[in-house]
Amino acid sequence: KSLKSVKSPENLANAYRQITVSIRLNSTEPVYTDELSFIASELALATSENATAAAQLTNLALVASDQALSTSPYNISFYKTRTRVLYALSEIDPQYLNPAIVTLEKATELAPTDPKLLYNLGLLYARDDQIELAVAALEKSSALKPNYEDPLLALALLYEEQNQPDKAKIYYQKLLELNPDHETARQKLQTLP
Repeated sequence: KSLKSVKSPENLANAYRQITVSIRLNSTEPVYTDELSFIASELALATSENATAAAQLTNLALVASDQALSTSPYNISFYKTRTRVLYALSEIDPQYLNPAIVTLEKATELAPTDPKLLYNLGLLYARDDQIELAVAALEKSSALKPNYEDPLLALALLYEEQNQPDKAKIYYQKLLELNPDHETARQKLQTLP
């Protein structure tokens, strides 16, 4: 229930209260500390103008995530949450982007055939300007699930950003082959040189 209430920023404090009650009732449940890490990172982001509060919430998010992962070191969901936590914290402090990448790399080692993990890893590599790694991860994601549109769109946009319209067109065309109603792909193919 607490994660659903996080969707709107005004309910973050309520989500935090709910999850801390859950932890008090069952302090050994790693799912609760995993949720706490996510909620605390979102609160840190929401209160980033208050450096002291954001720092305390950042620390809480990291400690809770560490605790969840130390309890269940092979739980892919906890790695996904850790990545989301670190990514959110990287919005406050860019130093957290590399640990987010490392966390997602570990998750892909544990679940090498999960195309969504590879897709997200590709996005993080791209954000960190590691373009070759981004392309490799996105292409592998697409190869694992050929009807997965997200990595194709990401590749097209990435090539477009890299001023490689011919390569971008290839991926927009693949998108249209998968989904003839893909409006972005159709528009981009009409406007690219």
